[in-house]
Amino acid sequence: MSATQYTVIPERVTLAKLTYGYAASDFSSMKASGISPWVESQLDPNLAEGDSCAKKLVGFKSLGMSVKQISAFDPFSKNNYSAGFELSTTTVIRRLFSQRQLYEMLVEHFNDYLHVPTYIAWQARMPYDRDVIRANVLGSYPDMLVASSLHPAMLEYLNGNDNTKDAPNENYGRELQELHTLTSHGGYVESDVVNAARVFSGISWDYDASQLVIDPDSHWTGAVSVVGWKSSNDGTTPAAIRSVAESLVRYLALRPETARAFSIRLARRFVSDEPPNSILDVMSAKYLQTAGHIPSVVKAMVVAPEFLLSAGQKVKRPMEYVGSVVRALKVELATAIQPGDASRTDDYFHDSVISSLVWYLSTQGQEPMNWPFPNGFPDKANPWTNLNGQIRRWNLGASLAHGWNEQDFHIPPYEQLLSGVTAEPAAVVDALSQIFLGTALAQDDRNDILAIVSPIYDASSTQSKLAQYAQTATSLILSMPTWNFR
Repeated sequence: MSATQYTVIPERVTLAKLTYGYAASDFSSMKASGISPWVESQLDPNLAEGDSCAKKLVGFKSLGMSVKQISAFDPFSKNNYSAGFELSTTTVIRRLFSQRQLYEMLVEHFNDYLHVPTYIAWQARMPYDRDVIRANVLGSYPDMLVASSLHPAMLEYLNGNDNTKDAPNENYGRELQELHTLTSHGGYVESDVVNAARVFSGISWDYDASQLVIDPDSHWTGAVSVVGWKSSNDGTTPAAIRSVAESLVRYLALRPETARAFSIRLARRFVSDEPPNSILDVMSAKYLQTAGHIPSVVKAMVVAPEFLLSAGQKVKRPMEYVGSVVRALKVELATAIQPGDASRTDDYFHDSVISSLVWYLSTQGQEPMNWPFPNGFPDKANPWTNLNGQIRRWNLGASLAHGWNEQDFHIPPYEQLLSGVTAEPAAVVDALSQIFLGTALAQDDRNDILAIVSPIYDASSTQSKLAQYAQTATSLILSMPTWNFR
C-alpha cells in the first residue's frame, strides 16, 4: 500500500494532536463549537472526567490516599509493586475514557518533564501524580516545580533525602537546572550545581512521621549564587531554609532560558520533533508574560499557524496508538472493573480487564511513567519506529477491530459507527476511511483494501455482513503508515 496523504482539516488536526484519540462524534462536536471554545473547555478546571470514566475508577483505593495511608494499606505494604500497577492502570483508564483529554495529555507531558519512575518511591508516586502534576497542570509551572522539589517522590528519586552538609548529593541540584529549567544550553556551570545542592541540603522526607523534615543541623549555611541568583543562605530555622529553596526554584523557573526550554518541550510534544523558532518565540514570550501560566502557553501554541501546518509530523507513541484505536472505535470494556482484592497480595488489580493494555504498553516500552531515567519518555519518532513495535501495533489494531480479545473488550459497535452505510464493501471502506483518516483513500490504497475485503463475507457467520466487511477494512486501515501519525 502507498501512504494516503495526511489531509489538513483543522478540527481533525487539533483532535489528533491534543487527545489520545477521537471518534467521528468528537469531530462533529468540535466542528459545531469551534476549536478555541473546545480548547477553553478542555482547560477548564471544573470539567469532570465523565461518568463512564469515574465509574471505572471507583474501586482503586490509592487515588485518594496520602503517602502514610498507602504505606500502611495491604496489599501495598506487602507487595510494593501493586501500588505502582494501580497508578499505571488508573492512568490508562483516564487516558482512554476521560472526557478531559487535553488535561490528560498535559498530565502525561509534565509527568515526563518532572519525571519520577512508577515504581520508585512506591508510597509517594500516586500522590505525586495527584498533588504535584494534576493539581498544578492548569496553573503555573513555577508552582508545580516548587511542589515537585519538596515532594517525597522527587526527594527519594534524586537523592534529596541523602543530601546533607556533610554528605552533599548533587543529583537534584543538577537535574533542576539540566532537565527542569535551563537545560545544558542555559549557561549553568558546576559551581551552580554545587550551590543548588547546598540550598537543598537538610531537606528530606520522614516516612515514619509522613512529613517533610528540614533539619537546620544538616543544612549547609553560607552565601550561595546560582546563575545570577544570590542568597546569604544563613537561615537557621526550617521556614527560613525552605524559603530560600523556594526562592531559587522560582527564580530558575522564570529565567528566559527556562521559558525557551519549556516551550521547546511543549512544542516537541504537540507540534513536531523539531518545532520552528517562530512558534517557540511566541510561546516563550507568553510564558514570561504570564509567569509560566501553563494554559496560556498551551493556547498560544494552538492558535499559532505553525500548529496546524505541522499536521502528521508527530509519530504516535504506544499510548497514543492504543488511545487512537480504542477511542475511534468506541471500544468498551467487556466487563466492569472489579474492586481490588486486598487478600491477594500477589495480584490485587492485575486481573482487571484493563491490565492487558497496561501489559501491552509495557511490552512496547511505555507503561505509564515507568521510564527508568530522569528525562522522561523519548518524544521523538526514532525510539518508537522499529519493526517489532510496528508488528505489535498491527496485531493490537487487528485484535480490537475483530473483537478477538473478547474477554477484555467488546467488539466495536460497527452498526452504530456506520449508521446509514449500506452493507457493501466499497461503501464500508469509504465510510471508515473518513472516520479514521478524515479523507478518502488514495485510489491504489482503496483498490488494495477492497480486493481483500470484498470476498470475506460468510453467510453462516452470526455477524452481520456490514460488521464482517467493517472489521477487516478497519484492521487494514489501521495498518496503513498514515495511522501511525498524529
